[in-house]
Amino acid sequence: MNLKNKLSVNSTLLFAFTVGLLMAGAFLLFRSHMKDLYFDNLEDHAVTASLFHFERDEIKDINSERYRQIEIQYNKINNESIRVYDAKTKKLFVRDNIDINLDEQHLDAIVKNKILNFTIDGRQFVGLFYNDNQGDFIIVVSGIDHAGNRQLEALGLMFILFYLVGIPLNFFLGTFLSKQTFRPFEEVIAKVNTITTENLHSRLEVPQTSGKDEIKELITTFNYLLERLESGIMIQNNFLKNASHEL
Repeated sequence: MNLKNKLSVNSTLLFAFTVGLLMAGAFLLFRSHMKDLYFDNLEDHAVTASLFHFERDEIKDINSERYRQIEIQYNKINNESIRVYDAKTKKLFVRDNIDINLDEQHLDAIVKNKILNFTIDGRQFVGLFYNDNQGDFIIVVSGIDHAGNRQLEALGLMFILFYLVGIPLNFFLGTFLSKQTFRPFEEVIAKVNTITTENLHSRLEVPQTSGKDEIKELITTFNYLLERLESGIMIQNNFLKNASHEL
């Protein structure tokens, strides 16, 4: 494998590693951010639900039919499930439609922390401890961020597509740039191949560029080598002529 191909392959591998690492990090950060945003949303809904359900005087009984109708409408609007526990007895007053039971450890943690975020089986929960004149209650709001999950899926597909397209594109661009980079070296090699013992007086043309340039340094060094070779051969030829004359 020549240097041009090595440069193209190495640049592609570096691109794949760097961009893959950046995309993976960006995806994980975005997923964490979306999860936190949905937790914040659930917290707001838990506070809203507590104020809405417990601060209205006309709702006296937490098990009333009116409460159930309000809960149904609330669930339709927010696409979330709400359940209410008695903070002391851990008795479940209002059930939701999900088959996930919370153990006493979760409920005690909610009472201790006043508000707690956790995830069970991919479903996000927010527990809120609420003190009311009717007693102490635990309000648990849960849901699945379907919109956020769809956004994550779309983002992941875009990242994968861009990554798969970017790797061959980077390779072709790297190959093109490597050819452009090594073209002056190829020209120097071609000129060097035309120099023989018959035309050692020939010199390579030094490019008129400012600053340091690898091609310029290479040509200058080679011209200096030609000068030394020419000088050496001239000395050798003169010695042979003198020796032949003396003989």
